[in-house]
Amino acid sequence: MTNLRRWIVRLLVCLMVLIPLGVIGLYLANPFGARSYDPRQRILGYSPYRVPSRSMAPTVSPGQIVIMSAGHYHKREPQRGDIVVFLAPHDGNAWIKRVVGLPGEAIAIKEGELFIDGEIVDEEYVAAANEVTDYSQEMSMRKLGKDSYFLLGDNRDNSEDGRMMGTTKRDDIIGKVVVILN
Repeated sequence: MTNLRRWIVRLLVCLMVLIPLGVIGLYLANPFGARSYDPRQRILGYSPYRVPSRSMAPTVSPGQIVIMSAGHYHKREPQRGDIVVFLAPHDGNAWIKRVVGLPGEAIAIKEGELFIDGEIVDEEYVAAANEVTDYSQEMSMRKLGKDSYFLLGDNRDNSEDGRMMGTTKRDDIIGKVVVILN
C-alpha cells in the first residue's frame, strides 16, 4: 500500500509541475497565431466577445456574446460576408463588423446599394430600415489597396465603420466570429 501511495503522490506532483509548464509553453508558442495576449486566444484558439453596440443589428444585438476563433485567419484570408473582430485604428479596441470589400476591389454605395467593382452585392443581412441616412445611401468609390479590407456594420445607420475609419489592414483583424450566443 505504501508503494502505491508513493507512486500516486509522485504522479500528482509531476502533474502539478507538468500541466502549468505545458500551458505556459502553449501560451508562448501561440499555435493559433493569436494577435492578443489573452490566454484563451493563445492557448485554446477561441475567445468570447460581448457586443457593445447596435452596429451589427439585426444580426447581433448589444449585449450578446459571440465566440471568436482567433486562429481562423492564421492560414486563411478573410472572405466577403465574414463577421470579424478587429482592432479599430483610432482607439485600438476590439470592434465587430462584417467584411464587405476585399483587397484590390473598388467599393461604392449608391442609393443604398453596395457596389463592388461596379456590380451590386446582395446583402440580405442588412435590414431596409437600417439604411435611410445620407451616409448609408451614398458613398463615393474607394479602391482598396493590397492587404486592405473594407468593413461595414449591418446596421448602416448606426455604425461607425469603414465609411468613417477607412480600410482595415489584414494584421488588424483578430479573428472570425464562429458562434453567436443568445
